[in-house]
Amino acid sequence: MPFEFAATPTGMDLAIAECAADRTTDTVQRLTGRPPQVVGVHLLQRQPHPPGVH
Repeated sequence: MPFEFAATPTGMDLAIAECAADRTTDTVQRLTGRPPQVVGVHLLQRQPHPPGVH
């Protein structure tokens, strides 16, 4: 693969790894009226409980 073609995605991967795309907005709060959550916390809170456990 020519260097020029490999350099672009490699540069993008490095930038992402260095949190270049780590941005937040107020969109979730505006649309839902609730603050955003970490995905893992959200999923754990909505996980079905075993029978007899609430």
